[in-house]
Amino acid sequence: PEIVKNLTTGNITTTSISLSWEKPDGNASVYFIQILGEPTFNRNVTTTSDTIEGLTPGNYYTFLVAAVVVPEVVKNLTAGNITTTSISLSWEKPDGNASSYFIQILGEPTFNKTVTTTSATIENLIPGNYYTFLVASVVDDNIQGEYRTVSAFAYPDVVKNPKTGNITTTSISLSWENPDGNVSSYFIQILGEPTFNTTVTTTSHTFDGLTPGNYYTFWVSALVDTNNLQGEGVYTSANTGPAPVANMKASKVDNRTIYVSWQHPEGNTSYYQIELLGDPPQNLTAATESVTIYNLTSGNQYTVRVTAVTGGDLLGDSNDIAVLDKIDRR
Repeated sequence: PEIVKNLTTGNITTTSISLSWEKPDGNASVYFIQILGEPTFNRNVTTTSDTIEGLTPGNYYTFLVAAVVVPEVVKNLTAGNITTTSISLSWEKPDGNASSYFIQILGEPTFNKTVTTTSATIENLIPGNYYTFLVASVVDDNIQGEYRTVSAFAYPDVVKNPKTGNITTTSISLSWENPDGNVSSYFIQILGEPTFNTTVTTTSHTFDGLTPGNYYTFWVSALVDTNNLQGEGVYTSANTGPAPVANMKASKVDNRTIYVSWQHPEGNTSYYQIELLGDPPQNLTAATESVTIYNLTSGNQYTVRVTAVTGGDLLGDSNDIAVLDKIDRR
């Protein structure tokens, strides 16, 4: 820009001097004022007058006023490559000149960063937090244009200590701890069953309607941004308890042997645990729905107890059948 016109002083007191001037030919959006010999004093104004205060009484001052064109706004500011603790910004150069770019985070006055490229990665952010970034063009090291803004959430962090508990034949309860940073809700899914999912705002949930004796892997992740931004998930697994066997039957093979059978329980089972209650007692296992028990004492009272077992040696409820009348006396 051209030189300002008709720079004059007026309205002088012991500690202040007022300056005024006329616009130069051409464009000038800001005026830069300095006091000759006092490099620490400088200021930018957008009007054609200013009052300099805090001066020393009786001192002689020479004022310098220069017209400056403020740089244009950066173009196409975007946020991308987001992690739990960093967000990358990129933009295009403004029309005209820009020697550097000044970056701030809205609401965090202690954060500022100056770069000479058209991109920057802002690190050490809080997981799950919402940030608004301001980027302005700069010329002559201190003439700053208007800000362009862009907002984004950092990804939420991973939930802590997921675990299962309170397991029944058709339900499993999950619990976990909040992740570091912020979170608005949690997404839970059963691995391999995409229709089995839910979103909760608490740090626990019970899945009902499961298959007895089944092995389930649960996936839990934190959500922010009205549930649109999902953090990395963690897994925890457990079996539901097996259901009890049904329709137990016992028949005599000989005076010291009986054959016991039952119906496969609802759902899944790995094997069966059989207890012979009586004298002498016995403990057996079976992979199928029947067992032959030997070495019984004729005339003694026995009860056969059958329990389904699933992965991790998780026992279901037992069913009994009395077999006294199946053994003949001698």
